Amino acid sequence: GQTEMYEHIRHWTSVFTGVAVMANCWSPTHNNPKCCPKWFDIMTLVSNYTSAHMKLHHLGIELVYSGVMVAFCGQLVCHAV
Repeated sequence: GQTEMYEHIRHWTSVFTGVAVMANCWSPTHNNPKCCPKWFDIMTLVSNYTSAHMKLHHLGIELVYSGVMVAFCGQLVCHAV
C-alpha cells in the first residue's frame, strides 16, 4: 500500500520536479492533451501484477507491464493499461 509506495519514492532520485501517483486498476485509451510534446511521461508499476498490459496504440506496441519503466510523450501517443 502507501507505505510500500513511500519507500520506493523516497529512494528515487530524479531530475523531475513532480511525481503523480495514479492508483487505478485500468485506464482507458487516452492521450494527455495538456502535456507539452517535448515532455515525457515515465510510467512504472510498484506492485506485483501478473496480467497488466500497456498499449501504446499509435506505435502498435503492447507490453507486458511488469518490472519495466516506459517513457513516451503522453500528448502524442494514445495509451491504455
